[in-house]
Amino acid sequence: MVAIVNSEDVEHVVAQIWGSILGLQVARARSVDMPRPSVTGIVHISGESDGSVSLECPKRLAERAAALMFGTEVDELAPGEVEDALGELTNMAGGGIKSFLPGRNQLSLPTVVEGIGYHLNVPGAVPVRNVWFACAGAPIVVRVYERAAVGAGA
Repeated sequence: MVAIVNSEDVEHVVAQIWGSILGLQVARARSVDMPRPSVTGIVHISGESDGSVSLECPKRLAERAAALMFGTEVDELAPGEVEDALGELTNMAGGGIKSFLPGRNQLSLPTVVEGIGYHLNVPGAVPVRNVWFACAGAPIVVRVYERAAVGAGA
């Protein structure tokens, strides 16, 4: 996967999604400490190319994205709508990245985690791309994971 999906591909996918769905501009940025609490969505790709894609942003930005997606104000969001919105944004990012991969591949349903001080571990995979963005004064990081070679690290 690493040779096929580059940072520019990830940038194109994320900018397209956040711009067309939310009307928010994203721009490449340097890595920063992620403000807490944060929200992370992850999807897994299986088939000829095995890996995962995660999207993390501060909860404040996830709430704004949810409000834009659901056409409401942040303080009027129903329980679960922030997770639903970030899950859908992650799903779209994963689908866009999957489109660069050869062969037949499937995308899992998204999983979303919210909190402070959590660590996301994708067993059997290693991050191969970390692409940082700035959006509305907040960071976003999209990580692309690749299935580790059998016996790697042994």
